[in-house]
Parts: sequence; C-alpha cells; structure tokens
Amino acid sequence: MVKWKKYATRDLSIYKTAAYLNGLSDAAKKHFKIDLGVMVCGKNVECVLYLDEDGSKELSERILNHTLDAIRDNKDPLELMEKIAANVLKTAKNISIRSSSKKVLSKKDFIRFHNEFLQAIGEYQIVVWWSVLAENGLFLYAKNRLRQITNKKDAWETIICLFEPSVVEEERISLLNAAANPSKEIIEEHACKFSWMNMRFFSDMPLTTEQFTRRINEIKNPVKSLRIIKDKQNKKRNNFFNLLNSLNLTENDRTLFVTINRINLLRQTRDRTRRTAFFLIKPFYEKLNQHLGCDYDVLLSYSPGQITNFLKKGIRPKTGSNVMEFSYIVHKGKEEFINHVEHNDKNYFDNAIDRISPESAEIRGTSANKGNVIGVVKTINLNKWKEDINSVKKGDILVAVSTKPDYVVAMEKAAAFVTDEGGLTCHAAIIAREMGKPCIVGTQNATKVLNDGDLVEVNATKGAVRILKRN
Repeated sequence: MVKWKKYATRDLSIYKTAAYLNGLSDAAKKHFKIDLGVMVCGKNVECVLYLDEDGSKELSERILNHTLDAIRDNKDPLELMEKIAANVLKTAKNISIRSSSKKVLSKKDFIRFHNEFLQAIGEYQIVVWWSVLAENGLFLYAKNRLRQITNKKDAWETIICLFEPSVVEEERISLLNAAANPSKEIIEEHACKFSWMNMRFFSDMPLTTEQFTRRINEIKNPVKSLRIIKDKQNKKRNNFFNLLNSLNLTENDRTLFVTINRINLLRQTRDRTRRTAFFLIKPFYEKLNQHLGCDYDVLLSYSPGQITNFLKKGIRPKTGSNVMEFSYIVHKGKEEFINHVEHNDKNYFDNAIDRISPESAEIRGTSANKGNVIGVVKTINLNKWKEDINSVKKGDILVAVSTKPDYVVAMEKAAAFVTDEGGLTCHAAIIAREMGKPCIVGTQNATKVLNDGDLVEVNATKGAVRILKRN
C-alpha cells in the first residue's frame, strides 16, 4: 500500500498534470535510480499533488548525498540542475526555430517536436522539485552543522537569506531604471527582456509594452527606490559573507552554506527558465492547435499521450473531455487516470482536501520574515486568482495557498503574507524578505479558516495569526 504525502495545491489541467507527473517520475529514475510515485487529485482547477512518502524521503536523502559527494570531490553540486535547465531552453528555442522555418509541418514533425519538448520540460520537473525536497534532508543537515559550529543568533536566517536579486526583484530594478530614464527604446527593451513573466504555460499570453508602461507610470521616485533596493542587497551580501568569514570554516563547510544560498536562488530562477521555455515554444503550439483544429481549452483537457494519438490517427478533437474531478497516478512505470464522475468514486479527492473547522482552528506556521501587523484579509483563490490579485488594497493581509511571480503586484500593496504551503525558501518567504514585510508560511489551513474582510493580527515573529473580528 502506497503512503501518499501531500506537498502542494495548484491549478493544473489534465495536460499539465500528465506532463509534469510523468516527467518528475522519469527524471527521478534517470538521475537518482528511484521509482518515485506521484499523484494529483483534481476538482475543477484545484489540484492536490502528492508524492509517495517512501520515495520522496529516499529522493531527499539522495539529494543530500549527491550534494555532499560533489562538495567533497570539489565539484559544483548544482551542475546537473543547471544542465537540465539549459537543455529545456535549448530544446524550446530549437523547436521554435525549426518549426517556424517550415510553412507546413508534417504529421511526423508535429509528433517529433511535441515529444521533444515534453521530454525536456518533463525532465525539468526534477529542477522544480529539487529545492523543495532539499528542505527535508540537505537543509536539515546544513542547519545542524551550523549549530555545531556557532550559536550566533539568526545565523541560519542569514545563510538562507537570498542576497542576489530574485527574478522578481531583477525585473523590479529594470523597471525602476526605465522609470528613472523613460524613453520608448528603454521601455521596449525592458518588455523584450521580461515579457515571458506572464507565461505560466504555453497557453498564456506574454506581457506587453503597454502593460509595463502602465506600471512605470505608477512609480514615484524611482531613484530613491533603486537606492533602497541596492542598500538592502549590499547589507544582505555583507551579512552573509561576514558571517562565513567569522566562523573559521573548512572549505567544505563554506561551500555547503554557499550552496544552500544558491538553492534559494535556484528556486527563483527555475520559474524564469520554465516560463521562458513556454514563451519560446508558444508559436509551435499555436501551429499545433491549428493543425488539430482546436483551442487551448480543448488541448489542455487531454493528456499529452492522447494528443500524440490524435496526431498519429489524424483525429481532430472537437470538444474537451470536460473531466471536472479526476486522479492521475504515476507509480513504478505505470500511469492510471481515474474519472471520478464517470466511476462515481470521489474518495480520492474528498480525502485529499482537508476539512477544517473554522471555529476551532488555530493558524500557526513558520515565520519567514519577522514583524507584526494588523490588517484586513484578502484571500487569493486558485480558481479566480487573476480577479483576486487586482482587488488587493494597500494594507491588506494577502492570504493564499502559495504565491508566485504573478502575485507580486498584489504583494507590493499588501502589508503581510500568510500561506498554507511553503518553507523558508518558498516564493512568499523570499519576496517577503526582499520587501521587508511580515510573512508566515506553511500554516496548512489559513485559506480555509480566514475569510475576506476578517480583521487579523499577523505576528510573524511568533508565526501566529490571531482573528480580531470576523467579517
């Protein structure tokens, strides 16, 4: 009997689910010789992602050993991850060039390009999950090692605090520079560099020059903002290296702690790689849709394997599968798809979603950035997040399952962040430290307990949220 461990809740289509799960399982076997079981239970767009407990524990241990072995051998512990990331970008770019060079693609072209990209983006899932699983093994090892070396207060927080600009902050710096020296050429250059940021999948639309221009017009005193960001970065960098220099570390220990900080950066740059790949591959998928005679809603409602079969048989799907409740399981080389409506079996999903009593629940989590603030709750729902982020007001408490780069505009307005999921290296934690805002992650139940309009106190120093007044 497989023991499934809940890891994340995401908005996923059947196409994404199958591509990601098969990719992660194959990559774990290819690079770490592990049969990792993965499962998604979906209802509408809300999907709960599980890994089999034994397999994920073993993979965490392999990541730890891989890192320590590389350090002992004087090699780069993240070299494999960087090679996989470079490969997915190279593959997407090559397919884009090859497919655009032909006026008409053959059936073999469509099948070959489709499978090549799926293989690359699938293998990339090991990069996506590397930092998540590292927290369960490598980070605990490094934290214990640091405790053996020093009892300095906040030493671990200094080690994990990202001192290089994240992708979000890098874009913010570029935007502020454009606002400080506005010209059509500079704004277009910025748009060309960061238009990929909206590409959560190839079905999304890239950001436009007009969208960046609107943000630039809202900026006040960009020079001052740039100076503040630069000062914060210098302070974090100095704190990090001053700490390392003060500890009289061995070369291996120093490399270990630098690697921990680099993994935090990897967690941010992984999203840039994935979204850039989707930006590059989008023209091919536009042609694929035309060839199949369908739109993205239809395409994404089928698995990649089904799309390949449509191509082989010359079938044009007219409508989507309309499966609203499903489970997709990949385990020991086998995959299983369960339509709960068709089979009248809802146990998978009902058991996957935790039912918590709002009256008795306590909201506690990990303090990702200290501070204390009172504000009104604004919850970001997975099924309508685009609407919700636009309704966040200055001083609101942003509550979400997790955050992502798409939420940054709302996070800039919010006074604090509270998430169900995540650890000290998650997106919300890193952005909170960059913005200097209180943040609590990993509460498990914040989105279930808190309602829009509730007045709450976020005590991120203690990792607790207190409800002052219900809406």
